Amino acid sequence: MSVQKLIAPLSGSILRLEDVPDPTFAEKMMGEGIAIEPNEGEVVAPVDGEIVQVFPTKHAVGLRTTEGLEILIHVGIDSVQMDGEGFEVHVKAGDAVRAGDRLLTFSLELLRKKASSTITPVVITNSDAVDSIEWNSEEQQATKGKTELLTVHVKQNKSEKKKKTKGDYTEEAKRIVEAVGGEENIIAATHCVTRLRFALKDDAHVDRDALDEMDVVQGQFLTNGQYQVIIGQGTVDKVYKAIVSDTNIEEASKDEVKQASGKKQNVIQRGVRVLADIFIPILPAIVTAGLLMGLNNILANPGIFGEQSVVEMFPQWADFADIVHLIANTAFTFLPALIGWSAVKRFGGSELLGIVLGLILVHPDLLNAWAYGEAQAAGDVLHGRYSV
Repeated sequence: MSVQKLIAPLSGSILRLEDVPDPTFAEKMMGEGIAIEPNEGEVVAPVDGEIVQVFPTKHAVGLRTTEGLEILIHVGIDSVQMDGEGFEVHVKAGDAVRAGDRLLTFSLELLRKKASSTITPVVITNSDAVDSIEWNSEEQQATKGKTELLTVHVKQNKSEKKKKTKGDYTEEAKRIVEAVGGEENIIAATHCVTRLRFALKDDAHVDRDALDEMDVVQGQFLTNGQYQVIIGQGTVDKVYKAIVSDTNIEEASKDEVKQASGKKQNVIQRGVRVLADIFIPILPAIVTAGLLMGLNNILANPGIFGEQSVVEMFPQWADFADIVHLIANTAFTFLPALIGWSAVKRFGGSELLGIVLGLILVHPDLLNAWAYGEAQAAGDVLHGRYSV
């Protein structure tokens, strides 16, 4: 048994693989590993080895160590949709690299805007070659090329299986097409670095049991109207080529599959998806504000710990409660600005103008709902043809 140490390929916060917001990685369909939320845009080799794959969209790279470990570094989640924008690759397939060598660079700012998450999984895709994995670092922050993340105990490879060639996946490709309902059920198909992505006419026609029985399939799930079949790096592109060459299914881009999957949804589903695309990015601010508002209520409201509130019993906490209320109230007070930013980001346009449009709705010169009663009582609200 040999031992392989993996150092951090990026600088940033260290996360468990289970914390990755993608079931393919979180449920370890691709294998064991670790994740990092980067704070800068450079990826280095975590081990000595050979580059086995650089994906055309430049967001992922695979390498193989001399001990036989196959490692995938996948920058961001859903970053394949960026189609290489903001990425620059500094290696190619077949290159020998040393731990710490630069593999690729990317714009972290652009990744934050266009990917669903910047969290980067680092996965051992041939986990069957692993005897055990030890988590080395007790730190919460990693420094690329320095922090040791994992110690991997690699099994002795007594009889290595013969690698499949491109033509060997013809049968698997046919079985996958049949399992997702046949050619007549497929609107469009594409692939990324780990999975096949299908836009299907009817997801109910998928034979999930048949897919589970295939050795080449490592997992499957339905998300955002796309049926995704997990194959793995270095194999998924060969299976996809076999599907295209042996069926009447034509090659499609990620955008074409995304559009096709969106069209099959009804009006309500599309409407819900649009609302989700707008509100999900601002949920962290709303949730945090809600939690802080709950803390403020505990401090400021009487009857919780006694007849008096906490700040009445302990006046020294009053300023702290005011600060908590200010922070909690900000997200709700300026919620239109957050919605304006997220909506323009979703539909396209200047995000700055989206913020300005939202701020117009909370401009102090406009009468807000809370002040309407007092303004009406004071006679400041005009009624008639031009009533407010």
